[in-house]
Amino acid sequence: MVAAALCLAVIACGSESGGPVRHWVLPVSLPGAEPFDAATRERLAAALDVEAARSDDERGPAYTNRLVVEHGSFLRRQAHAPVDWRGWSADALADAARLQRPILLVIGFASCPGCHLLERETLSDPVFAELVNRRFVPVMVDRDERPDLDAVYMEVVKLRSGAGGWPAVVFLTSKGVPFQGYSYGAAAGSTRDLRSVVDTTLRELELGAEAIDMKAVELLERVRNVAAPRAQGDIAPAASVFASLLFQAAGIFDREDGGFGDSPRFVRPPLIDFLLRYRRRSAQASALEMAETTLEAVRESAVHDPVAGGFHRYARGPDWENPSYEKTLADNALLASLYLDGWRATGREDFRATARVTLDFLLRDLADPALPGAFDAGLDSESPGPDGEPCQGCFYRIGAGDRARALDSEQARAELLGQRAARPAPWRDDKVLADANGMALSALARGAAVFGSESYRASAVACGEFLLARMMPQSRPIHCLHGDGAGCPGGYLDDSVFMALGLLDLFEIDAQPRWLAAAMDLADDMLARFEHRGTGGFFFTSSSDDSSLFRSKPDFDGAQPSGNSAAVALLLRLEALTGQARYREAAARALGAFAHVLSYSVLAAPALASGLEAYVDSFKQILVLVPPGSDPAPLLAVIARAELFNRVLVVTPPGAAVSELARSIPALAGKTATGEQATAFVCEQHVCRPATTDPQVLAASLASVMPLPPD
Repeated sequence: MVAAALCLAVIACGSESGGPVRHWVLPVSLPGAEPFDAATRERLAAALDVEAARSDDERGPAYTNRLVVEHGSFLRRQAHAPVDWRGWSADALADAARLQRPILLVIGFASCPGCHLLERETLSDPVFAELVNRRFVPVMVDRDERPDLDAVYMEVVKLRSGAGGWPAVVFLTSKGVPFQGYSYGAAAGSTRDLRSVVDTTLRELELGAEAIDMKAVELLERVRNVAAPRAQGDIAPAASVFASLLFQAAGIFDREDGGFGDSPRFVRPPLIDFLLRYRRRSAQASALEMAETTLEAVRESAVHDPVAGGFHRYARGPDWENPSYEKTLADNALLASLYLDGWRATGREDFRATARVTLDFLLRDLADPALPGAFDAGLDSESPGPDGEPCQGCFYRIGAGDRARALDSEQARAELLGQRAARPAPWRDDKVLADANGMALSALARGAAVFGSESYRASAVACGEFLLARMMPQSRPIHCLHGDGAGCPGGYLDDSVFMALGLLDLFEIDAQPRWLAAAMDLADDMLARFEHRGTGGFFFTSSSDDSSLFRSKPDFDGAQPSGNSAAVALLLRLEALTGQARYREAAARALGAFAHVLSYSVLAAPALASGLEAYVDSFKQILVLVPPGSDPAPLLAVIARAELFNRVLVVTPPGAAVSELARSIPALAGKTATGEQATAFVCEQHVCRPATTDPQVLAASLASVMPLPPD
């Protein structure tokens, strides 16, 4: 293996079978960097041999760095850059301490357009690489693979540069403590060129190690103070919180184009979800107006792909034009569910159709070809353009007339999809993320209920099977699987929460006890390893994780709900199903832990406000018993159409199945069907209405709304 790596030219060495084997040259060192030691050379050479065997390129790359042995797609993109990149590891930190050099840390993700730009403009330059390799220890982190590190260092970036976004560049002392940070994302606006940032940092380092260490300690203390858990407070008054959030949302609402705030503009499903919930409880017309206007504008904008379905991540302009063209699994799963809720609130069939084509996009373009039931993380923002060079959006370009046709005609979509197939497609991030797959499971299960689709149902079951088989070894989640099958470190709060929520949604369309049991196992493990026993709420990392500078408690609901907001929703659903008060008590502790957020900065936490809305509501338990040969479709259609956020649903045959499920779901105890007909029960606050087989009676039972409590 080592001998092959030490070839000084590309040669055809004999394999064991006598056939030719291609080898690429591994450089002794990179510009300005130390030579690789023997063990490192051996590892890199072996990985390079694998690449060479799969390639038609006889010459091979000019440079190869340590990222060639990494599994993640984002890191592997930089494996042939002249920068002496390392992945985040104890060895990288040890190298910094040994060499007494600061660390240059870059955080990004595979489909990030700013990362591609930084790569081409700066990171591929041998002259720049020589400077970086000589003066720093360069480390690269995939924020999808290590969201724990991203959460910590993004707080540094926000404090130092005033804005977050990717790629992020952070400078750390040789002891691994951050002292400077910059964002190169869309939110950063006029960030300076990385070369000038490095030059500024080098001048700053002339102050001496002692001064830089003091600055780092001071910055770390500031970041820790920002992230420090607050004292437990009383749960904020619901009516005041909701009125404040509505007022603040209206203040930044774009009445002409929909959406909230300035550029870059994200759809923000958590905020729209709150507006729909609040409108139902308060009859505030402005809440529905903001939600409907935004959903309509986004559907008709360049952020939406009417041909293949799905949505791009965000728009650089307030009018939803000039999108950033990456498509992620998490965004599209949440938006599919959101458009179903929009349909329930408005009755608009175009919203329902948008949800359907988004689900079809997930199944066609993001289903992992090698892992049945799994979905890949996303599609890149770039594809080869007509000249073969990377091009933003070339794959998705469509004329205004074709856009209008595709929005309204399935035949037009099929024709345009066929035309698009002739273009080079965007690169695919084949990483499988546990939290995003949980979101996809929720979307598919909800779609199966709304559309009565056996295809969606089968896909949801397959996704549930995959999560239990591959993403929950020993009943604890891992965070991701790479395309080569290697797993990521540990599991985080979001993995537990979103997989559990997905399994609960799956249980509603496939009432197998194992789905509910797995969701409860995840929730119980979350309570044991992530809950802050002192003040309530949940840390992003588990109690056994000591790999980052501190444990953060996420509370920001941006493009997706924070782990804490989603945890409140999960716990309240479990209490409504199982009757176990401990789940509601944990939700109450979390709401108390973030009382200051709800009282003073609720616009940043609309999903947490939705959790408070669920907490002060009375959940409806909907139980449907389906004797053999009976048709539950009319009852299930009423349930799927009902604008009802805070409810749980069990659909099961009577008899032994009811008895088994009743061990976990007390409301089922003693329930029997009326004759041989599908029969529904609606229970609320431990009181069940009389059984009904009439869809109209069921609809009336579901339509009742509990008023908001006064302050």
